[in-house]
Amino acid sequence: MMRAFRIGRVFKLFKQFKQLKSIFVTIEYTMSAMLNVGMLMMLIIYLFAVIGVQLFADIKINEPMSELTNFQTMPKAYLTLYMVLTRDRWNELLEALSLEKSAQNYCLKSPTY
Repeated sequence: MMRAFRIGRVFKLFKQFKQLKSIFVTIEYTMSAMLNVGMLMMLIIYLFAVIGVQLFADIKINEPMSELTNFQTMPKAYLTLYMVLTRDRWNELLEALSLEKSAQNYCLKSPTY
């Protein structure tokens, strides 16, 4: 019961300080726009994850990739794309994905070696 009155004090401060109130009103208005931008980014990441799974799912897991960061499944593709977006070892991942197609680099369905 007493905590409700303490929260009321904070709201009372907002009424007194006009600049602080205007800042919080501005944050409130921009939250919906930020949500829209976030959802658009998630859609773009989803599209790139689908493309990554289609193109790179059959690549063997070698050094810069691991059991968590590869394109074999959608959740792993999301994690790998997040790694690329934050520029965490993205150049090493690029080199691993751009290797020539061979038995050492690709998982072959019917190997002849």
